[in-house]
Amino acid sequence: MVFVNDRVYHFAIVLGSDLEKGNQTAFDAVYHSITGIVLYFVSLIISIVASFFQVTKD
Repeated sequence: MVFVNDRVYHFAIVLGSDLEKGNQTAFDAVYHSITGIVLYFVSLIISIVASFFQVTKD
């Protein structure tokens, strides 16, 4: 959640203001961060679902 929290302010600056207008590197960084956040939430859901299964040894 710290990863997500640190990026929300930067998303607002890059996507919501004219300060970074035309800065393709900033937009690329935002898109990569959004991809990371989506993967984080997918892994979080998989982890929660996996915790309900019992581990067995063969």
